[in-house]
Amino acid sequence: MLKKFFSNRLSYLGLILLLVGGLFGSVLFDLQVVQGDSYREQADASAVYTMDVSAARGEIVDRNGVALATNRVGYNVQFNKLFLPSEDLNETILKLCGIMTAKGQTWNDTLPISKSEPYGFLTSAEEAANAGSTENVDVRTEKELAADIESLKKTNDLNVYATAENVMDKLIEKYELKKYSRQDARTIAGVRYEMELRGYFSNTPYTYASDISIEAVTAIEEASMQMPGVGIVEEAIREYPNGTLLPHLLGHIGSISKEEYEELAKKGYKLNDVVGKDGVEKAYESTLKGTAGQVQVVKDKSGNVLSQTETKAPQPGGTVQLTIDANLQGKTQEILERYIKNIAATKGVGVGADANAGAAVVLNTKTGEVLAMANYPTYDINNFFKDYNALYKDPLNPMFNRALDGTYTPGSVFKPCVGLAALSAGTINPSTSVTCNHIYTYFDGYSPECLGTHGPISLKRALAVSCNIYFYEVGRQVGIQKIFDTAHQLGLGEDGESLGFELGGGTGSKISHPDNYSREWVPGDIVQAAIGQGETIVTPLQLATYAATMSNNGTRYKSHLIKGVLDHNTGATIYETKPTVAAQVEGISDEDYAAVREGMVAVSREGSGRPGFQNYPIDVASKTGTPQVPNGSPNAVYIAYGPAENSEIAVAVVIEHGGDSYYLSPMVAEIMNAYFYPDGQAAQ
Repeated sequence: MLKKFFSNRLSYLGLILLLVGGLFGSVLFDLQVVQGDSYREQADASAVYTMDVSAARGEIVDRNGVALATNRVGYNVQFNKLFLPSEDLNETILKLCGIMTAKGQTWNDTLPISKSEPYGFLTSAEEAANAGSTENVDVRTEKELAADIESLKKTNDLNVYATAENVMDKLIEKYELKKYSRQDARTIAGVRYEMELRGYFSNTPYTYASDISIEAVTAIEEASMQMPGVGIVEEAIREYPNGTLLPHLLGHIGSISKEEYEELAKKGYKLNDVVGKDGVEKAYESTLKGTAGQVQVVKDKSGNVLSQTETKAPQPGGTVQLTIDANLQGKTQEILERYIKNIAATKGVGVGADANAGAAVVLNTKTGEVLAMANYPTYDINNFFKDYNALYKDPLNPMFNRALDGTYTPGSVFKPCVGLAALSAGTINPSTSVTCNHIYTYFDGYSPECLGTHGPISLKRALAVSCNIYFYEVGRQVGIQKIFDTAHQLGLGEDGESLGFELGGGTGSKISHPDNYSREWVPGDIVQAAIGQGETIVTPLQLATYAATMSNNGTRYKSHLIKGVLDHNTGATIYETKPTVAAQVEGISDEDYAAVREGMVAVSREGSGRPGFQNYPIDVASKTGTPQVPNGSPNAVYIAYGPAENSEIAVAVVIEHGGDSYYLSPMVAEIMNAYFYPDGQAAQ
């Protein structure tokens, strides 16, 4: 029995030893055979580096999914410090620049020194644009250039009086360029400076040039053996399928400036990243940016790369969906441009011959969504950097977003606001009559006039014929404070942020008031304020919001541009903007709005709006304005909403030096046709 017990114990022990031995053998086999190369690599390695891989930028689309800002595959040239010995850097740069020049390509160079002798500092945006071939590097202002020059001197231990020649001498010494000609030294120094500026480190490849031609790609690859560390990388290149459609709203992307980097570094950005500079590209940068991926690079003690492994895949940015209807936007923009050019070509001096710019805004009155926001003149955002010098010098400033930031005297389109203020205050009722004898005689020594002589006139007729005398008297009676408060509640004088618009804008707009007048307020100023003159200045977006608010009987929605954010891969909605009431106008009854609406429909059917709306199949409430401006024809202003009783859209148009708002009703009718008859069926 005892013998059997020990025999069983020995059997179990042998079995355990056999299992343990097998386990150790398996581990040794895995370490030596299966993962042997990997462990030998790590044993021989001198360093393991992690490099970021950029993510594709999110797209921007219209309300129907039409692409407005997207990406295509392009070829970028990068320097990778892991593969490029420092002693070969200058020769490699010079050879690469020679290839690029031969193929007519450009590269990043923002060194603020002229490209050829005698060397001088670049002190203006125009000089910087003319000096070189930099693409996709944001245009610098004079202040930014001055700061760059100051920083360049300071980082190179030069005093403030150092000349460009002094700086070049210092850079030649710093970058070991004495053996090169001055021209070649400047070429190399420009790239070396940019490398330092953009953070050329082992874990951060430097993008030397973006979106180069296939011919240049071929030439660089053919010379790759002589240019270690230079590589062609396929990356997402930002493009705008219709670059002239919404440049002022979409904005553009560019390199990070030193000032921006101080804040962006906290968010994980690197100096060689690109960011949105204005418009939606900037406002929704965090959504569009995406998340960078990572690649692990292992090098041996001799500097040879042993392996590259993706450890984290890049995640593209989200898709930002706008409220804009691309089709309506395109038609509105075409109509605006055509009418401005036609007015300039057919009207006389002082009545529109100098018409040259303008803006139009279309809002959904039930949601506050911006359906179209057009500017003229405009430009192609795809050519922003190439055309910047010409755009910068253009006296009409095509880069200016007039629809959002342009401030204009409203003129007679302000009269419905005064009518509502007076009705709500009980100063008048719809039947209250004022006698128009052409000249207003209430004030001693000040006798403003009306354009006509209308006799006894009440609100509806006063709006239809835009009688100044009626609104002089009504405005004087109701007082400036009531007018001021009503205007702001309706959306006039409110900047973009107050309106709810995601891109802000409208700074500097205001409603005339004793507290904000540029001189001492006198009693007669009230009558100019009552007809939308004086110092009241508003934006086209405010005018459209004002019209929409009146159409809603005082419910003002936030005027917004962003419909939502979508998942890049699935299209699923991540975030959706809900219609939000920004304000409810107080103290104005539905009957008051109805009385003003009746007068505005009369403008369309009988008054100055009849060329476009006399026989229109939909009742449209509208108002014209022809405010006087210094130096030239009056501006032409028009607001409208329709259908009058249950509105869907509101439209506001301003044409600088348009001569007479009478010209604009057919234009606004065409814009409404583009909305109500999108298939091209003209209204009868």
